[in-house]
Amino acid sequence: MLKAVFFDFGGTLMSLESDEKAHYHLMEGVKNKYNLNETINALLEKYRYYTHSYPAPMEYRKAFGKGNIMNAFMKILRNKKPDYEWFWDEYLKMHRKHVCLYTGAVEALSWVKRNNFHLGMISDIDTDYLFDQLNALEIMNLFDSITTSEEAGFRKPDKRIFNTALEKAECTGNESIYIGDKIDRDVAGGKNVGMKTILFSNGSNSLNNSSDCPDFITDELNRIPGIVKKIIG
Repeated sequence: MLKAVFFDFGGTLMSLESDEKAHYHLMEGVKNKYNLNETINALLEKYRYYTHSYPAPMEYRKAFGKGNIMNAFMKILRNKKPDYEWFWDEYLKMHRKHVCLYTGAVEALSWVKRNNFHLGMISDIDTDYLFDQLNALEIMNLFDSITTSEEAGFRKPDKRIFNTALEKAECTGNESIYIGDKIDRDVAGGKNVGMKTILFSNGSNSLNNSSDCPDFITDELNRIPGIVKKIIG
């Protein structure tokens, strides 16, 4: 029996294009404040590189949350003194201003709630930013539980972050569905704990050479209710 439906956030509910726009304007602010010679796109490329250069698994916990973001900020400034408080405020402001949800996101979430399933989120995004963004998008109150890598101490596809979320929902993987856009993190992680998986195809993912096949694939979030109905029979 299905008890819980979990969603990823970035790239699944949150539009990647809007997130890219927020980061572009963030780097624009950094360039102007510190009078940097690099182009905005060059700064953005460096920022992406530093924020995605994760340490070895044993050191994951140290890189979660604002620390990883601030470390990238420090590195792109090189020898200039970083104003961390300003950067974090600017980070949140640009995301509040530019980030939006994919079409059909609110409708899919609302359908899950109306049908009395536990609605959860499992995300690798740091906790402070995620909560701020969910409140800005006015969807925070829809979720029964939210589990982040920062909280769990492990990133997807590690079983332990999924098990933490399942404990909150008081169900097993076989009683839940996970919806995400990353095959190697979302689909693989969900299947590792027995979840049914739905891949949201946002144009940035591909099944080529992947052994982790989702149970369903959709490129429209408003199709989620119909897919869930098929899963429960």
